[in-house]
Formats: sequence, structure tokens, C-alpha cells
Amino acid sequence: MSIVFEKMVQTVKRIDRLINTKSTGNPKELAKKLKVSPSTTYAYLSFMKQSLNAPLAYSRLRRSYYYKTDGKIIIEFKRYDK
Repeated sequence: MSIVFEKMVQTVKRIDRLINTKSTGNPKELAKKLKVSPSTTYAYLSFMKQSLNAPLAYSRLRRSYYYKTDGKIIIEFKRYDK
């Protein structure tokens, strides 16, 4: 597997966990937690919104990103039931 793709998947999963625990912090803090630049953080969030249809929003009051609808990102193989 491509190391770049694997890192991207792991980062998206980490962002998802931080969102669901309401602990992303503001965009700069999230970037620091992910050990990436703020622009890379925004690119991940944009990918999650546009490609994964994540209903992301940011709350200044909570100082955290959140999903407008309860849910989580799942990236895994799922076998069809026949």
C-alpha cells in the first residue's frame, strides 16, 4: 500500500476521532495535534467534506469541529450479505 495513502487514511481516522470526542481545538490547534501545517489541515477537512460527504462544521463556542449529524467516518472493506 502507498505510504502516502496509508498516512492520509490514518489522519482522516484521527480527525474523525477528535471530532467525535469534541477535542479538535481550533484550526491551528488541530494542525498541531496532527503535526501538519494549517493549510494541510484545511485540505484534509475539505477532502472529508467533499469526497466523504462529512457534514462538518466549526463551533467557535466549543472551539471544535463537529458533525452536523451524528456519525463517523468508516474506511474498511464490507462484505455483501447474500
